Amino acid sequence: MVMNLYGQSGPINAKLFVTTLTGKAQEWFTNMPPGSVESHEQLIQKFSFHFASKRKQKRSATHLFTIRQQNDEALKNFMGGFNNETLEVPDLRIDMMISILIHGLKKGAFASALARDPPSDVEQLMNLAQKYINEEEMNAMKDGEWRVEYGRDRGYDVKNDKRSRHDRNKEPHYSQKYNKYTPLNTTRARALLMVERKEVLRWPKPTRATPAKKHSSKYCRFHRERGHDTEECYQLKDEIERLVRQGYFKDLISKDYPSRSRHSRSRSPLR
Repeated sequence: MVMNLYGQSGPINAKLFVTTLTGKAQEWFTNMPPGSVESHEQLIQKFSFHFASKRKQKRSATHLFTIRQQNDEALKNFMGGFNNETLEVPDLRIDMMISILIHGLKKGAFASALARDPPSDVEQLMNLAQKYINEEEMNAMKDGEWRVEYGRDRGYDVKNDKRSRHDRNKEPHYSQKYNKYTPLNTTRARALLMVERKEVLRWPKPTRATPAKKHSSKYCRFHRERGHDTEECYQLKDEIERLVRQGYFKDLISKDYPSRSRHSRSRSPLR
């Protein structure tokens, strides 16, 4: 039954209005001082003023540009906060959301994937984000496992390291071993893949962990840690050159590079 309030007096309208209140609104009315409302219009004015100030304001899309992923922030945490903020922006288009997200993400594979092939809807975006979240968590887990195994195999225990904290934290400068390097027709990362499960490869010792390395977007497969790319690794460059000079990687040496006698030792090629 719909009650027709048109033409009713102010006091009646006020009493009828009160009967519609529930929850916080009813509690607000009950706690009002006696005699503080003199008319229906005043009641509506007080009600509107009180609850309008409590209402959460919608945000504009420009606010989202202030959201930036910190260097030490996991992708999962960042995406959770970003999603919550987008809910406060009405009528946010998917292309605008992706542009804002790329702007806020730190440099990495996920941001590159978004720029290269933008998702067409929110569901695709969330599925893609979850893929890179899973990858990030898996790499973090494997990094931890590898460090434990590496230290155990070599009998290294940081707790029993008697050096001073300054000496332990000091990163030694690496000097390259060779003056000339044999040019290859492939990347060092691919060359590493060809020998990483063979006994001929000499794996490097773990380097000192720093906050910058921990949260770097770069990853070295040879060191199995963050901080620099595989292609930038000087130690891998030396290790590959050592193997080349022992006769390995013959098929990977550039054809226009003159052969040297020390490369001609009898070794089975690694393919």
